[in-house]
Amino acid sequence: YEENYKKNIRIKNFLEKSLNLYENLTIIYKPFSHTYKKDPISIFINKVTIDKKIYISKKSATDLMYQADLVMFDSISTGFAEAVAIEAPTLIYNNEFEYNLASKFGKKINDLLYQSDVIFYNEEKGLEIMKKIIVNKANHNSQKLSNLKKFQEAIAYPISKNDFLENMNHFIWEMWNNENLNKW
Repeated sequence: YEENYKKNIRIKNFLEKSLNLYENLTIIYKPFSHTYKKDPISIFINKVTIDKKIYISKKSATDLMYQADLVMFDSISTGFAEAVAIEAPTLIYNNEFEYNLASKFGKKINDLLYQSDVIFYNEEKGLEIMKKIIVNKANHNSQKLSNLKKFQEAIAYPISKNDFLENMNHFIWEMWNNENLNKW
């Protein structure tokens, strides 16, 4: 619980800085219903209404993704896979605590998404990625799309465990080969 609370404080600070940096930014926050009252992000939103630039929505997450210029998650999740499927510009503000809990396989996925500017672990990196998206959204998405599609094909569809592992190993092998080819 303590690590999750710290993560939410970091996300709240990131959202606050983002609003200060980008005057035309509007943030739609979709908390889990069971965390709403204790969530530092929700408390921040309720205390500070900045020109209606940040608000809490009860709409379906997938409906909100179609309206958004940018979708941010706090972990790799089903919602993330849905955002990838509809090609929404997507970020994940993860944390090192969860990264360290991941399996070797999970860490490889996180590393690939980090290299593709999809996942970040600190505010500075997140603001850098956000700037790239806001300045040149189309180009940023096209650069990430290939890796995200591979992620989607590898793990975002319901398949058997053996097929999942085989697809993921193929995905990692392909990403590693592409990374090494790009160095030459």
